[in-house]
Amino acid sequence: PAFDCFLFPSVFEGFGIAALEAQSCGVKAYCSDTLSPSLNVTGNVVFLPLGDAKIWADAVTAGNREEPDREAMNRSVRESGHNVNNQIRMLTELLNG
Repeated sequence: PAFDCFLFPSVFEGFGIAALEAQSCGVKAYCSDTLSPSLNVTGNVVFLPLGDAKIWADAVTAGNREEPDREAMNRSVRESGHNVNNQIRMLTELLNG
């Protein structure tokens, strides 16, 4: 893998597509608690408060000791409906009424 974890300390983010993409690649995500809990489609997202970098550093250090099951994480994202094929189908249905 290109990286071991994904940090997403966002203040104003609706859903967090980048964090979803990280999960799809099998990477554990550490996100600010301002993001929607529905983002955690793999069970490998840790939501943390903004403002204290030590909390983030401690969480990453403690949480990145095990290798994630990357294939299972990718499958979870696909099955959650958050993939381009599902989105195209939903948009087509919406536009065609």
